[in-house]
Amino acid sequence: MERHLQLPSDSWIRIEDSVWAVERLDSLDAAHCSFLGTTIGSAILAIIRAIECTPERAERGNFDKAYDHLAEAIECARKVGLDSDEHCEFLYGRAGLLYGLMYLRQALRNVDASVPEVNDALELTVDKILGCIANVIFQHGRHGAAEYQAATQHTGMAPPLIWRWHGKRYLGAGHGLAGILHVLLLLPHGVLTHQEKCEIADTALWLVEQQEPEGNWPSKAPEPSVLVHKHASELVQWCHGAPGILIMLSNILIRHKDCTTPSQRHILHNSIRLAAELVYQRGFLRKGVGFCHGVGGSVYALLAASDAALDCGDAHNKEAESKRLLHRAAHLACMAVDYRSLAHTEDMQVPDRPWSLYEGLAGMCCAWREVIKRLGGEEELKKRDIGMPGFDDLDLWM
Repeated sequence: MERHLQLPSDSWIRIEDSVWAVERLDSLDAAHCSFLGTTIGSAILAIIRAIECTPERAERGNFDKAYDHLAEAIECARKVGLDSDEHCEFLYGRAGLLYGLMYLRQALRNVDASVPEVNDALELTVDKILGCIANVIFQHGRHGAAEYQAATQHTGMAPPLIWRWHGKRYLGAGHGLAGILHVLLLLPHGVLTHQEKCEIADTALWLVEQQEPEGNWPSKAPEPSVLVHKHASELVQWCHGAPGILIMLSNILIRHKDCTTPSQRHILHNSIRLAAELVYQRGFLRKGVGFCHGVGGSVYALLAASDAALDCGDAHNKEAESKRLLHRAAHLACMAVDYRSLAHTEDMQVPDRPWSLYEGLAGMCCAWREVIKRLGGEEELKKRDIGMPGFDDLDLWM
């Protein structure tokens, strides 16, 4: 049975719901330890709510169950198994766990540190643990790159890092290379070495080389045994395609310019512009309004491109390009207001979980909120707002 949990937006989940979900999962492994796709997300929210709801003394029973579950996941994620699928992808694997630990660390930063449970929880999020899990991810990525290089030695160079999921080398954010790189880019300053940052940047530049002329990417890395990739790049959605990759590329420019040269940044900007144009033209998706394969993911991709635009060109052009992309994100968000009538006429599908964050209306509500806030004034365009919940909503404070 698939261990999948659709989380409500942010930490609105009730403690009893979180703990119930934690108890439903008998065991963990590196393939089932992420924030979004497993009950680890519930455990993290249960820890936060147990502390927030009784600030003088955390609800110890609920806290302990959730804490033990999270600690077990960390132990699973720290084990290296290079002879199997890497289990490093975002929706279910190690990258998703890394995001969850950073989310927990951020959520507790302003909570009274005198509460013992706060320090217990924060001990699970220290740089040493984050770095250990990241190191395993890098080991798998390098091993995967060596395998890929051997398989493609007559067809081109492999990237410094690449991973597999269910035997396939996916490129998108949900299960592939872009999602893993994105989370590594979110790590606190000091966790990554300069060499690791350069490996990420060089892998991202390899990914740009795979971009197709219209701006999208194939869902999987090219394989020498496949002569024709029919419909390989038809998915313009966060999980497989330009929106998720666009967010990752934007974050290299926003967070880690130090590991790229001016010419490389120019290449990244051109790729982002091309992808953003495609997302605007084809990003009003028929699958719904959520993040994963819906309009909400397209809106956040254009907002990320708007942020990245502020890094390129002269001051006037920066502002003009950023505003243009913001207005395009707002246009898609405005069109999504009619989602009910579109579903009624079957021009838009009703997802399996129509109210959820990554498939349904909860995600679109977050996108509407961010667009409205950014449209509030000129100053709002000069600073990054919260970003896509569950993926790109960690502050730069770390």
